Amino acid sequence: CVSTPVSKSLTQKNLHSHKERHGGEILRIDGEKTYTVKEVAEILNRSVISVLQYIRSGKLETKKIGSSHFTTASALKSFAERQGFMVK
Repeated sequence: CVSTPVSKSLTQKNLHSHKERHGGEILRIDGEKTYTVKEVAEILNRSVISVLQYIRSGKLETKKIGSSHFTTASALKSFAERQGFMVK
């Protein structure tokens, strides 16, 4: 389960665009909602390049679907806690 600040950030800023990209449906992996690299960058207040570096280094767990990376809510929460990030 994602902490409230992460959930609010996605709901208020990113949910509409996420739904548009996925035909009105939120992509779920193992029943969990997911976040794109861009959404993770916005939530963590980091650049997309930084998020991609976290993925390549194995610090942030993602699932690759086609050419896109998606991270689950629980993976994002775990990563943010381990790294000590304040999420917006």
